[in-house]
Amino acid sequence: EPAHYLSKHLVVVTTFSRCKREYYRVARVRGKKQKRGQDCLSCSDRLSHEPSPLLQIRWLRLVVDEGHELGKNEVDSGLAHFIGEIAAERRWVISGSPTTGDEDDQ
Repeated sequence: EPAHYLSKHLVVVTTFSRCKREYYRVARVRGKKQKRGQDCLSCSDRLSHEPSPLLQIRWLRLVVDEGHELGKNEVDSGLAHFIGEIAAERRWVISGSPTTGDEDDQ
């Protein structure tokens, strides 16, 4: 199981695009459950039943690169919400892309 494999490591590095793929997969699975009228699981059961291994583990630190990409449009806003659902004690959002501070950079 992917979550079990990931949980064996102290550091797991993934890409922004992988997070985006996981977001789409989770949205698709949750959409199907909502159409069938299935209830949400209780919080105690939530982690083990999530469709993404990223959501099945409680992380110590979550570091998100390409932070300047979050919230640019509706899809990225959903992705930002997905990243917010990942159980983590500490969250860092970073970006190596320089900005000028102009409105166009937002």
